[in-house]
Amino acid sequence: PTETPTNTPTATPIPSFSFTDPCQIGCNLEDVTSRLCNTSDSDYVGDITWTASRNGDQIDSGSLQKLDGFACVDLSVSRQGDGQYSFRVVIDLDQEIILTSSCAIVCNPRRTNTPTDVPPPPAGGGEGGVLIPVTGFGNLDDGGVLMQRTFQSLGFSFLSLGLVLHGFSLRMKDDEETS
Repeated sequence: PTETPTNTPTATPIPSFSFTDPCQIGCNLEDVTSRLCNTSDSDYVGDITWTASRNGDQIDSGSLQKLDGFACVDLSVSRQGDGQYSFRVVIDLDQEIILTSSCAIVCNPRRTNTPTDVPPPPAGGGEGGVLIPVTGFGNLDDGGVLMQRTFQSLGFSFLSLGLVLHGFSLRMKDDEETS
């Protein structure tokens, strides 16, 4: 009798995936990007769908049919202003694999520097008082923080010097009384 060979099925390796979280975003970047990678050596052939959202509203979507082993693909959408961006990837294996990535950006904070109402100074000619306007010191938006730190350091230096000199004067007074 002749033997007929039987085909035994071989196990197909299951690919594994990684997804960058948080997604890549920046005020100087035009796109929001997240990277999906197949981290195994076997190719994946099947449905990969993705959606991108901004503040919970879907702004883009797409699909892939194949992702080679040890390969990556960048999923990107154009940045549409400030907000919370998120990507959602669904990979259809024997069971669905859902991967998510999110990031947030605020590039143009709205400043609410409303000037406080300051009454105008009284008209001159009274008792000869002199009004000397000092401007610019309170504006810390353009390098004023450095100036504030400098004056703070100088203040601590003078305070320390004053305490040391006061200590010396007390010690000299004690030395005079004991001699």
